[in-house]
Amino acid sequence: MNISEEKQKAMYDLVATFLVAVNQKDRESLLSKFEVTSMMFDEILASLEYLGHRDLSLIAYEKTRNHHVINRPIFEIDEIEHDTFIVECIIQNFRKDTELILQGYVDCEDQNLKYYAPLFKS
Repeated sequence: MNISEEKQKAMYDLVATFLVAVNQKDRESLLSKFEVTSMMFDEILASLEYLGHRDLSLIAYEKTRNHHVINRPIFEIDEIEHDTFIVECIIQNFRKDTELILQGYVDCEDQNLKYYAPLFKS
């Protein structure tokens, strides 16, 4: 698989935008931009409740390019079918690594990136 640097950065930015919406508990943005249903929204908030106050983010993009941790996806992109990718990444809270991993899909059809089916796991 050969994904351009530009497309990788666009995927990173899209996931980062998703995390901003989660931090802000922006139900409308999550529903409209990321296809998060009301039930999924409630599940996301419930699964993150133990963090209390949060400022979720990704590891800085520059570090994702050459930094690897065994058995932990810093920011991994795998193509699962033509123009559909699965993205897994470590989540930080207040710029410190957590045990959380965010997994979701990116559809690149028609050069418009769409992030959907997000799942927080540990």
